[in-house]
Amino acid sequence: MTAYFMLISFMALLLPTVVLRSSAGDCKEKKLGQNIYLLIIAASFLIIMGLRAQEVGTDTAPYARSFAQINMFDSLGDAMSASQSGTPLYIALCWILGRFFDDPQILTFAQAAIIVVFLYKFIKSSSENYAFSAFLFFGLTIMLFGMNGSRQTMAMMISAYALSELSHDFKSKKAWLLVVCAVAIHLSSLVVVVGIVGIWLASRGIRPEKLVLIFAIIGFVSSSALNVATSVISGIFGHYTIYQVDSGVFSFVEADSNGRIVLVYLFLSCFLVLWLIKNRGQGFKDMPIVAFFLPMMAFGMALGIANAGNALTNRIVLYFTVPFICFIPTVVEQYASGTRILLTIATIVPLLVYDFLYIAEGQGGITPYNVFWS
Repeated sequence: MTAYFMLISFMALLLPTVVLRSSAGDCKEKKLGQNIYLLIIAASFLIIMGLRAQEVGTDTAPYARSFAQINMFDSLGDAMSASQSGTPLYIALCWILGRFFDDPQILTFAQAAIIVVFLYKFIKSSSENYAFSAFLFFGLTIMLFGMNGSRQTMAMMISAYALSELSHDFKSKKAWLLVVCAVAIHLSSLVVVVGIVGIWLASRGIRPEKLVLIFAIIGFVSSSALNVATSVISGIFGHYTIYQVDSGVFSFVEADSNGRIVLVYLFLSCFLVLWLIKNRGQGFKDMPIVAFFLPMMAFGMALGIANAGNALTNRIVLYFTVPFICFIPTVVEQYASGTRILLTIATIVPLLVYDFLYIAEGQGGITPYNVFWS
């Protein structure tokens, strides 16, 4: 746990950068400080995530075993044929790394590097406040989840950056290639089709308020379909039964679905409301790029609120939570100086409490923390 508290303390020391930026408006002289902060924090994320031991994170040791199994094959084609995961790019990553390194620690570090690189690119492309966004990567427990579900987190960060590029240019070949790459790493990233449809509709001139309402309704309706799908998938693949009900010591929610993750979804939904109130009457063409994530975020929060007792739902909703890394700072930036500071503090404090609980409970097996050489 020491490493996490060190990171929190380090971020707290740099917290004035966040608060000052929130009170400073759009000052160009702050840009250099923002870039330096982002680089420093990104390096910190990489060190903590990439140098962790195999015992840190429930899925870290299985990743190591998978790395060894894939590298039992002399050819990539044989490795692909033997795998039933349907994630060829991830298999290729393991196999290529195995040509040069025997220690599976290289996979842990490579996964962390991919996560951090695309986090950096996403923040740079879409955020109004780099420092605040860097904090939210930790505050929304995405970094902590990445210590466990590294493969999904890679797909999540690649998808987020791809969607930001599609918001700039829906015909971007690079963006579409990145979407394919995300799916080839983790099939769950197929859910970003919701974001793609939302971006396309937003670019067609449909009002933000209407899209948010439509996608929220679809999210609520989809919660029932997801329960059915989870039961069917669990019946075919037995190991997925762990995702039917999210309960137990390391659960996000209580067995009766009244846990604190629902409060997080409601908390994030408040920023959607604040945005719509502040930008009432405006179209997407008058809004920052991150506003194109509005339909996707509305869908995800509705899905999460309606079905928080399903562990698979909570993992899927992470894809819809990632855009808030850049969206929340953009919302805050639209308010006057005093209000910006209050909104920033009102965001940071509850999320830090949530993080402390997440770490203290050892969710995802991320505690105790040890480096790989200890």
